[in-house]
Amino acid sequence: KYDSWWWNQKRPFLPSSVSGREAFRRLANSHAKRWRTAPGQQSIKTAERYYIIAIDFGSHDADPESFLELADLYVNTGRVEELAELSRRYETSLYRGKSDGYQEKNWDNIYKFHSALGFVYAHLGQWENTDPYYASAVFQLKHALTAAQTHNHEAASSSTKKTIDVPAQIPALLSKAYFETDHFEKGVSTAVKYAENFMKKGQPDKAKETLEYMKTYQANVGVQKNLKNRYDNLVRQLPGIEPLTLKIAPPRTLMLKYPYQQ
Repeated sequence: KYDSWWWNQKRPFLPSSVSGREAFRRLANSHAKRWRTAPGQQSIKTAERYYIIAIDFGSHDADPESFLELADLYVNTGRVEELAELSRRYETSLYRGKSDGYQEKNWDNIYKFHSALGFVYAHLGQWENTDPYYASAVFQLKHALTAAQTHNHEAASSSTKKTIDVPAQIPALLSKAYFETDHFEKGVSTAVKYAENFMKKGQPDKAKETLEYMKTYQANVGVQKNLKNRYDNLVRQLPGIEPLTLKIAPPRTLMLKYPYQQ
């Protein structure tokens, strides 16, 4: 009913390729954002209702952007139980939407679904799983960044596709997920890699945000000299950042599995 009504509107502000369902979701999402920044507790409740309308409206898959924004609202207001309930309620439809994205090779959508799932798993402390392996922050956030890279590579040679501007929060959470699972050097490497990318794009604030997630993970673990040098170089370019004192790990010894030689 509502989908038909919205489809028949002029909608001059949206391209013709946008479906009525998607247009209505965007409308609900814009109302949610407006109410979220309005004063008063009642405004927050109204924002939540609009987010739910956008997430649920007219499809078998949840709207990943509205889901992520509502999850972020719950995180920022310390409502972990409601975040967990949100995950339980929409997890299946998010996976369904992600699967559709892979079938269509729609890397923008794939990125959004992976990001939404990874964000929630991270804030619920589901850092790494073995069963099922994909229900984890490490898996989802890593694939979100891969999807964004693939999409942006395609967008570079397209006149119609816009590149994905990845927020610092995504690589920072992946870095944190590695720290939480005792992969310290991987965590440092991830943070450094994406901070360097943000610096190349002229986004020093994002680079700083990515690296600052590391400050609570001061650990007596060494990293390779090249990685330490790259980190130190970034710190020199970002005044005001609280640097980590990274140790240099001893040289690695490579072992051949066959014929058992060092």
